[in-house]
Amino acid sequence: QALRLLSARRNRLRGVAPEALADLPLTHLHLDGNRIVSLAAFASPGLPELQELTLSDNRVADLTGIAGCGGLRTLDVARNRIALFV
Repeated sequence: QALRLLSARRNRLRGVAPEALADLPLTHLHLDGNRIVSLAAFASPGLPELQELTLSDNRVADLTGIAGCGGLRTLDVARNRIALFV
């Protein structure tokens, strides 16, 4: 069985290296309660199978990079620093 759910809540992570998620068929990723600023790890090719991404309580300022998650159904970015939603 391949890893489908990864939870790294409240670990003081400042970011996620793109290669850390490469080739993982994740459907659920929980990164809430960290210090993440950038979503570069989710840029192309991203995580095409990801359905749920939880990033609440971080320091995300914009959603650049999220386009690599074409199958996303649920995105939680509550309590971040997003100034513009485009």
